[in-house]
Amino acid sequence: PELMEQDFGDWEGKLVGHPVDEQRQLHIGSGETEKHLVERAVNALFKICQQHAGDNVLVVSHGALISSVLSALTGESDPQVANGTYRELDARLLNNYVSREPLSH
Repeated sequence: PELMEQDFGDWEGKLVGHPVDEQRQLHIGSGETEKHLVERAVNALFKICQQHAGDNVLVVSHGALISSVLSALTGESDPQVANGTYRELDARLLNNYVSREPLSH
């Protein structure tokens, strides 16, 4: 569940085009913020890295979640992640992020 796509609350399943970031949060209603999305996903990835230290692990998730996490970890603005693509993530990025932004458990 920690790697599921963003929860849009009352707006879940409704069509709303592509609003700009400031407007996007208004459309989410009672749903999950971008910050919470990134926090729970990074938390899950960090746990996976700890449990499988030194191993190669395949993690599959929604492209928008992956894009949000990559943006938070790398500082890249709106990285595009097309469906079915492969992105390699260096565990050091997670460690650096966690040291700056302590995770809630």
